[in-house]
Amino acid sequence: MTDTYSPEILQLRWSLFMQKYVETNKIIKATGLLIRQENIPEDITENMVKFIIRREDPSVVWSKCVGKNGDLCSDTMKSIEVKSFTSNGPCTFGPNKKFDVIYFLDLRNMLQNRIILFKMNLTNNSPEWKNLKMNKTQTHEDQCNEKRRPHICWDKIYSQLNTHCQVMFDDTFENIFTF
Repeated sequence: MTDTYSPEILQLRWSLFMQKYVETNKIIKATGLLIRQENIPEDITENMVKFIIRREDPSVVWSKCVGKNGDLCSDTMKSIEVKSFTSNGPCTFGPNKKFDVIYFLDLRNMLQNRIILFKMNLTNNSPEWKNLKMNKTQTHEDQCNEKRRPHICWDKIYSQLNTHCQVMFDDTFENIFTF
């Protein structure tokens, strides 16, 4: 199986999503209606990350195209987890989710065409990840052991684990495809 999700498909999917997002924003501003914006489809965010990572690791593929578990995978990073966010709301994590590396795609400024990708060199079994404080009394591991889906916002993750983070990309959507 090969990864057939091309830059052209991503560009089209992003364009269609952004058109709808912008039009919905106009409706919200004009009417004051409390319309909740739709989440960005995972195929878009995961493939954005894929094309950025390919700058350093050309073997990265979208797992759904090649029949594997997880979001992305490569010859060097077996299971790559991708979390994206467009607000300061929480990211959620499956209590049994396994990964070898995790990327955070910050799309809070996507309307200004600014995208930031952070790489966190931790696995789901890293002591630092397990001890991530989810609230005042519980860690990520505590909540997983209770079979709960841990929820935490990016800013709280970053404040605790920033020494394990590196910015991989801080640019525009169009520049994802320039090497």
